[in-house]
Amino acid sequence: MGQPNTAKGRRRARSAVAKIERRTQILDAAVGLLDKVDRDQITVASVAAGAGIAKGTVYLYFRTKEELFLGLTERLLTGWFDELDAALAAGQGWIAASALADLLAGALTRRPLLRQLLAILGPVLEQNLDGDRAVRFKWRIAGRMTTTGTLLEHRTVFLRPGDGARVLLHLHALAAGLQVLAEPAASVRRVLDAPGLELFRLEFDREFRSAAGALLTGLERTN
Repeated sequence: MGQPNTAKGRRRARSAVAKIERRTQILDAAVGLLDKVDRDQITVASVAAGAGIAKGTVYLYFRTKEELFLGLTERLLTGWFDELDAALAAGQGWIAASALADLLAGALTRRPLLRQLLAILGPVLEQNLDGDRAVRFKWRIAGRMTTTGTLLEHRTVFLRPGDGARVLLHLHALAAGLQVLAEPAASVRRVLDAPGLELFRLEFDREFRSAAGALLTGLERTN
């Protein structure tokens, strides 16, 4: 009998690992650029330069700049879900609505880049996606929402089966909307010091905690 072709298997494994590493390298370069310049100033070429690779290599992993930022959004969302899952799984007993709002808001406030990307997810990043890429993204996020949502249901007395994922979806919409208001365009920021416009001077953390707390407290009182 012939020996198994283990060398071929090792090459495939190394290739898969190399692809993951290269994808991570590209996303890391995008994060580095976002720390320095506005999103609109970033190009595929600048990301490639930051990663130290050819521009064409980036297109092997991300067909458009929007798809690249979508990949970054998914990575950041994964980190947010991981933090929530760990905190919910480590705790014991029921968690009150106000404490849950603090947990959710704290994890999101520490991720300003995620908030910025969530604000443009629907109107910008998803606009030019092909159907296959869109459905893969939605399935992965739906899976994480379901997992985290189930943990939320296990730690509360007011969330029924299926409520947890839907609450997370509502909080996603809330975060995206508040992010737009809390960090408006530069032209708008310049006029917000005018008397009578105090209503529009929002701090994301305070407003999100308040709104998320109101949503969860309402569910706590009615369910």
